Amino acid sequence: MDMMSNNYDAFGNILSTPEMEVIPSRRAEIVDVSNVSDVNQIRSPLAETLMTKHLNRSGMEGLDSTKARNVLYDFALKVGRAESSGDPKVKNRPLEGKEASSATGLYQFLVGTEGGQSALQTAVNRAKKRIDAPWLDEVFKTGKVEDLTPDQQTVLFLGDILEKEGSDKLIKSLLDPNASEKEQKKAMYKIYLNLHHTKKEGEAWDPKILANANREILGIKN
Repeated sequence: MDMMSNNYDAFGNILSTPEMEVIPSRRAEIVDVSNVSDVNQIRSPLAETLMTKHLNRSGMEGLDSTKARNVLYDFALKVGRAESSGDPKVKNRPLEGKEASSATGLYQFLVGTEGGQSALQTAVNRAKKRIDAPWLDEVFKTGKVEDLTPDQQTVLFLGDILEKEGSDKLIKSLLDPNASEKEQKKAMYKIYLNLHHTKKEGEAWDPKILANANREILGIKN
């Protein structure tokens, strides 16, 4: 994409490109960046553009609506609570008997590049297939996801989840307008475990991950 032809607002959010419709130059009001507890803290024009592009692409036609985008924001908020208790700057704390990982931020993206491209860098590349902004290139280089605002981290989360192989079927299930609340929660649970987290075949799930998912996504008290 020709970066010189893009228009950005003062915060680095993309406003328009030759392939994008112009979106308002506004930004979600941040209530408290130290603890994300409200969906309005993760909304942004850039996230709206990202979701609109995904929910109108081949295979996802007919899903785009205000209700669908709100469901995705609600899912992102739940994942943020499960992953970091809503803290956009937190770094992974090791469990007893285990070493800390490089997981950082609201959605605990792995930023370590010891094994090659990090999970954070992969998320950036996936997001850039649909949208662009200067801060995406910056965080790709620095790995400092904790320096991003909650709504920017949410753009990365949504861009990653919506672009992953095998995501369409689960996203369609989540956004089915006829789905019950129970069915939506079940879809969120599957997306969280199968797309946001990974584990080796035959390996048991970390009890803490399951407990967090049960509490924040299914609403089951531990």
